[in-house]
Amino acid sequence: MDNTSHYLEKRNVTLGDRRTTIQLETYFWHHLDMIIEQEQLSLNLLCHEIHERRCNYSMAQSLRLFIVMYYKEKTEAMQRSHPLGADYKLYEASADSPSIIQVLNVFSQHAQHVGALYQKN
Repeated sequence: MDNTSHYLEKRNVTLGDRRTTIQLETYFWHHLDMIIEQEQLSLNLLCHEIHERRCNYSMAQSLRLFIVMYYKEKTEAMQRSHPLGADYKLYEASADSPSIIQVLNVFSQHAQHVGALYQKN
């Protein structure tokens, strides 16, 4: 990424029946675009699924966290399925590579846990 990756960029998405604007760093939009291309999803659909699971996070926080979790889950699956030191591609298909639904479920569990912590305080 170039030195503009820290700039904020706004995009409009539709969540259910309402349109909203989300502001993220260019770097995160770039990786979100890569994810939706890889998973063959629309931005609106992925944002809707994340919105439904986000609990106390803002949409921007939720998207950033989801991106990190997505790459973490994919990387861990690749590390489990390849010998140490072997070359592998993050997007290479693997039998134990988590689906987008599995990553959304991991995100949901984390968001619910954090939501429960907020309610206790």
